[in-house]
Amino acid sequence: MDIKVRAFDETSGEFAYSNNVEQDYYRWGFDRDGQIACYFEVEKLGNSELDPPEIVPEEVSGPYELWSTYQDVDGVDLYAGDVVEIEGDFGTEQFPDRQTIRDVIEFKGSAFYPVCEYPDKHLKKIGNIHQNPELVEAP
Repeated sequence: MDIKVRAFDETSGEFAYSNNVEQDYYRWGFDRDGQIACYFEVEKLGNSELDPPEIVPEEVSGPYELWSTYQDVDGVDLYAGDVVEIEGDFGTEQFPDRQTIRDVIEFKGSAFYPVCEYPDKHLKKIGNIHQNPELVEAP
């Protein structure tokens, strides 16, 4: 099984994915504490015209999120922080009939909720908490 991580770059508003080789401006490694870290390259200009520019790595400041190992109905990888709609016959007191519920994927303990609770249901990613906060805001 692959381990995939994404980091939300608050500066650019995009995600850096650990398995995306096309995002060659992001570098993955470890910080001084041994934690996984994502860096992007920044060109720093010298103090004078004689000083050449220097490429300096800066750590992505946004949160890091793990891949849940699940995919939605369209084959899209689901990460912690993704907002999903779950359609199905739940047969519970809270959701007695066939319906669609919306939830945010979270890593709790050793599992990703709610996807681990409803693996046989129709899951569809509709956004994430960083780029689409309106999807989880209370009405």
